[in-house]
Amino acid sequence: MARREFTITQKIVMCIRTVPSLFFLRIISLFCPYEKIYPLSKKIGRMLLSLFPDKKNIIKKNLAIIFPEKKYSEQELDEIYSIINGYEVRILLEMMAFVRMNFQKLISYIRIDQHDQLSKMYHEQHNSFISCTLHYGNWELLGFFLDQMKIPVSCLAERIYNPWINKFLLSLRKKAGMKIVYNEISRMRPLLSSVRKKEGGIVLLADQQYWFNPLFIPFFNKEASIPQGPAGLALKLKTNLFLMYTRLVENGIYTINMDAGFNLVKNRDVFLDKEQLMKTIYQKYEEIIRYDVSNWWILGLDRWGLTRESLKEWQKNPDCTPF
Repeated sequence: MARREFTITQKIVMCIRTVPSLFFLRIISLFCPYEKIYPLSKKIGRMLLSLFPDKKNIIKKNLAIIFPEKKYSEQELDEIYSIINGYEVRILLEMMAFVRMNFQKLISYIRIDQHDQLSKMYHEQHNSFISCTLHYGNWELLGFFLDQMKIPVSCLAERIYNPWINKFLLSLRKKAGMKIVYNEISRMRPLLSSVRKKEGGIVLLADQQYWFNPLFIPFFNKEASIPQGPAGLALKLKTNLFLMYTRLVENGIYTINMDAGFNLVKNRDVFLDKEQLMKTIYQKYEEIIRYDVSNWWILGLDRWGLTRESLKEWQKNPDCTPF
């Protein structure tokens, strides 16, 4: 994927809109105890509802797709609205808190499920693996955790549209010890080479809407565009592919969950193509999301907005929004 280029005017406008908010968040992070971040983010989420009323409709539409038979009370909906609307604030404030914590402090907020699974898989695969995750809980926490476990990984990421937010987030990730590799051809080659040489693993997010050569598969019984990268990389590199994700279980406390996943070294013939493997991954995503939908950040986005028809229109006119 090509790097986005902006005019000077666009950069100035984005700077005016973004930098004061990021500065304000930095000030809050200095005085807000970690345990207060989650309730604070919910309060900010409620305040933001008046600024972004359309977000309610998006969330309700997505809930109807995920739980078509379920009827939510107004109180339940308000709780979900406040959590999802304040999600970005919570993630950024928690990241700023994490980089200031030592390992003992950080681990006190983590409950690890199947903690031996990752280390076992890492050594069995001779320092090579691919981990597939999703925008659930605080996915950034995985990078902090793996760095503390001394497991070398590269986190495959897309550049955030706003360059100021992208730089801010990148600086926090680097402070956490994460190695970020952007999903661009020139940066991918050395990454693939390191995996082939058994020098580490790859962690990537794969639950988002995708419009660059996507696959279309059922996701909660509704066709959705998805990336084919995780399956393509795993099949090409002939390495293990497993799932790892976080879940917020109470105020500031996260579980880190690991799934043994798919041993493509021993059972490569079971998954004959990328689509079949991605369908299996997305079935697991559905289980994770249904367990606690308020942990899924993408609930606040138009996840099913891109269709085959709108993709064709966007390919004719790449300057427009593809959905």
